[in-house]
Amino acid sequence: MNLKRLVSDESAVTITIRFILKFSVTVIALMLLLFSFQAMLQRAEETVMRSEMEVIGSDIALRISGMDMAITSTRGASGSVNVLEHEFAIPNEIAGNTYYIVIRSYNEIDLKSDEVDVETRIPFKANTAVTTSTIYSSTTRHRIIYNQSSGAIEVI
Repeated sequence: MNLKRLVSDESAVTITIRFILKFSVTVIALMLLLFSFQAMLQRAEETVMRSEMEVIGSDIALRISGMDMAITSTRGASGSVNVLEHEFAIPNEIAGNTYYIVIRSYNEIDLKSDEVDVETRIPFKANTAVTTSTIYSSTTRHRIIYNQSSGAIEVI
């Protein structure tokens, strides 16, 4: 009789199904929690990158504007500019990601990340022509020069 009752007893099946359901719900909840942390960290990384790019872009814009003021004031005093050069450095990574900088001839600096979808635009004012150029963060040392033959400021 005990054997018959053991074979017809379904409480073990209920316990197994209950365990599987609870385990599945727990795994799904943990996965959702991990994905939300990942999304939060991704947003924080993008915010840091955008902020750092604004600082770097503003620094380059300030340097270009400073060179433009020197050229304009020298010309205004009936002088001529033969050679004007300024060397500067940029970090090779921001938040662990490389980036590049596009200096546009219409007085705008675009900073874009290679790996993360982050882009920043910085406007600047220059009376002297600025040559469109692209610099990469893999090379940390760059120069802003005044090209006397073209009469334009170049960032290389």
